[in-house]
Amino acid sequence: MSMALESSLIAGKWLVRYAQEDITWEQSVSGYHDECIAFFKKRMKLSGIMHPWLLHSLGRRFLKVVAVTGMLPFDSLFSQLRTP
Repeated sequence: MSMALESSLIAGKWLVRYAQEDITWEQSVSGYHDECIAFFKKRMKLSGIMHPWLLHSLGRRFLKVVAVTGMLPFDSLFSQLRTP
C-alpha cells in the first residue's frame, strides 16, 4: 500500500506539469515511469530476493528459525524496504 501512495505522489508531479502544458502526455508518462523505477529500485531488488524464500515452505521454515533465534535483522530489513 505504501508503494501505491508513494507512486501516486510521483504521478501527481508529472500530471501537474502536463496540466500546465509544460510537457506532453508522452513526456509525462515517460518521466513518471523513469522516476518510479529509480525511486523503487532498491526496494524491488530486495523484495525480489526475499519473495522466493517467503513463497517456499522450506524458505519459510528457515526464516522462522532465523527469526526465532534473533538472527534475522528485522530493523535493517524494514529500513531497506522503506524510502527515506
